[in-house]
Amino acid sequence: MPRKIPKNKQHNGQLVPVYIGLFITVIIILFLGIGNLLFLSFSSSQIAEHFEALEMALKDENWQEANTVFKETNNHWDNQKAWWQMTIDHKDVEKIDNSFTALYANILTYNSKAAIKELYILQYNLLHIPEVEAISITNIL
Repeated sequence: MPRKIPKNKQHNGQLVPVYIGLFITVIIILFLGIGNLLFLSFSSSQIAEHFEALEMALKDENWQEANTVFKETNNHWDNQKAWWQMTIDHKDVEKIDNSFTALYANILTYNSKAAIKELYILQYNLLHIPEVEAISITNIL
């Protein structure tokens, strides 16, 4: 004889919309996280595309070319920075801003060795952030 479930314990389907809503919320959060990671990766690689030309100009001590490439790169960063500030820690954005400032100061003072060093620091700071964000999304999953 089948066991009877008391009426107050029976599943009446009232929780199904809650489960569906919870499932949809989790999916949206995952897609936003993955979208943010893709945006950061794409954006950082676009900005970093200029680094090789800037490095060559610095090594050749072609200061006019270095200044031009720097301004293009910095403008690209300024266009992306607002989105980055919404998605990552502000300290990381500040590190990148400080690296841009130090790099520009070294270009203006014609200090190629210090400028190249600062360019490498900038490159690390910029390309490291998507890696860090990927790790945190992996930890969530």
